[in-house]
Amino acid sequence: MASVLELQHELGLARIRKYENRYKGDPDEILAVLFSELAKWSAKSGWTGPGFTRMVMELADMPGHPARAVARRHKAEVERWYAEVLAKARVKSPLECSRQIALLTEGAAALILIHGDRSYADTAARAAKRLVRDAKSRNQ
Repeated sequence: MASVLELQHELGLARIRKYENRYKGDPDEILAVLFSELAKWSAKSGWTGPGFTRMVMELADMPGHPARAVARRHKAEVERWYAEVLAKARVKSPLECSRQIALLTEGAAALILIHGDRSYADTAARAAKRLVRDAKSRNQ
């Protein structure tokens, strides 16, 4: 299982990097694209949510399982990527904002899966934009 997830991790990061040019401009534009991509992804036939998240939930009673370590590393690298993109957009506190955005993307994905309602991506995008604006005003 860990080997399969390792491959998925590599493919996922390569896909993120391949489309990285979509994440430019001001923070509102970046966040609009990010959550729009989540909505598009969740609209695909047979979508079952984020695989790393689902797998960790299945292995919740096995904290030392090697597949959980791969999932943890994957999610941490995605958060770092969020922080890089936010830093390039001159967002204040990009590490903190990336953690908050990670929470919003995971939560939106879970609720889209539970309710079958992709509007959770739009709601999460609005919340993320507020968080980034609030970070800017706190640091001025």
